Amino acid sequence: MKFLKIDDKFKLASVQPDQIIGASELWTFNIKTRKLGKYIAKNIDPKGMGRAGSGLSVKGTTIIGYDETASVQKTLRKPIDQLKDFKAAGKVKLRTFIDDIATTDTKMNGRINLDTVLLKVS
Repeated sequence: MKFLKIDDKFKLASVQPDQIIGASELWTFNIKTRKLGKYIAKNIDPKGMGRAGSGLSVKGTTIIGYDETASVQKTLRKPIDQLKDFKAAGKVKLRTFIDDIATTDTKMNGRINLDTVLLKVS
């Protein structure tokens, strides 16, 4: 999988991509377009039993198994300040973090490229 491991401008580091498999959420940040994205799994495995077909998965450089309507991305106007708040945010704050950003929602396409940092997996 092609992704950006470390970014010096925004001081970000990616998580390992093998953590994506079976996860219920994936947060990404594209450094070129300043877009913060949140992939939400279509079939969430709440008890973590590792059932087949539950959670997110990867095929090449594409994320599969995500909900197209719930997964959104937004452009950050002040990315340095907002990413600092993102790093400090806990699990409860992350539920509404993307809704608190005042820019327009854009649908996710599932593609990961060399400008994308994998911020957080849960």
